[in-house]
Amino acid sequence: AVGDGTLDVGVSGRGLKPDEVAKGLSVALTLQTPFVLVTSDKRPNGLARTEVAAFYRNAKAAWADGTPLRPVLRPKSDSDTIVMSELFPGWEAAAEDARKRPEVATAATDQDNADVAERIPGSLTGMTLLQFNTEQRRLRLVAIDGVEPSLGAFEAGSYPFEKKLFVVVTGQPNATRDRFLAFLRSAE
Repeated sequence: AVGDGTLDVGVSGRGLKPDEVAKGLSVALTLQTPFVLVTSDKRPNGLARTEVAAFYRNAKAAWADGTPLRPVLRPKSDSDTIVMSELFPGWEAAAEDARKRPEVATAATDQDNADVAERIPGSLTGMTLLQFNTEQRRLRLVAIDGVEPSLGAFEAGSYPFEKKLFVVVTGQPNATRDRFLAFLRSAE
């Protein structure tokens, strides 16, 4: 939409591809946000980074309170799928196994993902802390390796799980867009 001139600014979960750069798109700003695991379970136990894949693979996985753990996936090409694969060892293969199970939901967009996770008891999915905080979802954060996800923990380096967001623009002059980008770069 930015390349077509419909939008002045876009936000992407991945860097630009060569053909997008050739069309005149550029990354004006890269943002970082904690990437979190969330659930609808009322009192989720934390998970170890190394066991996340097993919970996606195991059709009989359960939370500590006995609630069946129900993974929610994103499409294979989605940026959150790529992030999950990079952050959690063995997750990509586990997700492929989970995709074969008819009860495992796949959500197309960030908002669909959160909606599905809210509806399914015992859900487990990934999202950015940015989305979690701004949309105020009825979901709970899952501690990873004993660390509760928060901006403070992320900034202190004790919570290392992140997703980069890329603010995309064209090279065409645009005063309103440039003021907006200046705002995004400001302390405010």
